[in-house]
Amino acid sequence: MKKFYIVISLFLCFLSPAQSNFLSSSGSYMLNYVSAPSLDTTDFTIMQIPFLSFELGTYSAPKFSNFTSIRNNNFIIDISEYEDKISEYAHHLIDFQTNIFTYTHKKGKNLYSYGITHRFFGEFFLSKDLVSLLVNGNYNSLNTRIDLRDDYAIGYNYLSVFFGYSKLISKGIRLGTRLKLIKGINIIGVDNNNSSVLLTDDFSTPNNPFSIHVNSDFNFFTTTNSSVLNNLGCAIDLSFEKKISQYTIYTHLLELGFVSWMEDQSISKGELHFDGINYDSSQDLITEFNSLYDTIIDVFDFEERHDVKSLRLLPFYFNIGVNKQFYNSLNNVNVNYNVKKLYKGILHTGTISYTHSFPDYHLSFTPQYSFNRFHYINIGMVIHKSWGEILHTSMFIDNIIGTVSDNIRSSRFGFGINFYLLF
Repeated sequence: MKKFYIVISLFLCFLSPAQSNFLSSSGSYMLNYVSAPSLDTTDFTIMQIPFLSFELGTYSAPKFSNFTSIRNNNFIIDISEYEDKISEYAHHLIDFQTNIFTYTHKKGKNLYSYGITHRFFGEFFLSKDLVSLLVNGNYNSLNTRIDLRDDYAIGYNYLSVFFGYSKLISKGIRLGTRLKLIKGINIIGVDNNNSSVLLTDDFSTPNNPFSIHVNSDFNFFTTTNSSVLNNLGCAIDLSFEKKISQYTIYTHLLELGFVSWMEDQSISKGELHFDGINYDSSQDLITEFNSLYDTIIDVFDFEERHDVKSLRLLPFYFNIGVNKQFYNSLNNVNVNYNVKKLYKGILHTGTISYTHSFPDYHLSFTPQYSFNRFHYINIGMVIHKSWGEILHTSMFIDNIIGTVSDNIRSSRFGFGINFYLLF
């Protein structure tokens, strides 16, 4: 029973950073809290079972169910429906994290942790103008300039080897840090800076009936050199907790760092104004078309750059919140504000959760409500179960209502599992 109280005290703590970094919280930062006196006086060791702990988080606007379906065992993407459901932009995120191995040991007031983690982060941001141009062509935008400035797509894939340390520096105050050496596996992305398309009709003039003005300014980048000494980086996690009576005030900064990628880049910058071919019988038509083709190639030809070192920030998190513990109970209420750094921009999320424990069954439930720009009505649940004295599991599912509701234009989904041994 004593171990269950220790585990639940830790478990209540790792919920504080909310669902956006379930594994990081449950694996390490739950241990940085001062939630129960037993945490200050009891030594213990926690080992997460290799490859059995993971977290998946997705965000989508519009929601996937609005433009995908399964018919006759075929997966169908309706691009017309996709374009119709976009209000101003389409934004899709996926964040998949795996704890390959984590070992944590507490001795006195000191806590040490070691481990290896893997993360894949992907983000797509497409303007409605771009999607409409791809789906419907430029007829609906005749005589209107289409500016394509903010569109991008990027995917990170990397491993982290870390060492963490936290210390109870005084009664009720604990500081923690985690240093990470990062090995980038690969990165791929397209960054559109300031491209535009303008198609005009000239029916009222003696000129050719249509003219087009195109400006190209985008960059495609990827890694091709994956040797051991390339694509290296570092990151740091920081935590601070202060316990005041029944309340714990906390703040966490996770994954603050960078990777120096060795990239191959293809850059296109050019401007073309085309109003047709002025041709008469004395000219060779094939020669004129070849000349036009050469002009287009010269204007929009890609500049190839190889083995370019590019320093890119990782998508990091910041949490701040307060946790209220009830007297003579493992139940608590937690309020959290989370900021997640994206490739271009920031995602803000607020969360309110309540944890209720059943010590006789070695079980606890944590329903939670959260909101951000993707979803304003999001209900999630975290379940923790102790299977005897040693084996413990926790499971997290996000957006229980939104996954089955058709009345919400955007959606988010999260799922995580954590298996660990307590000695």
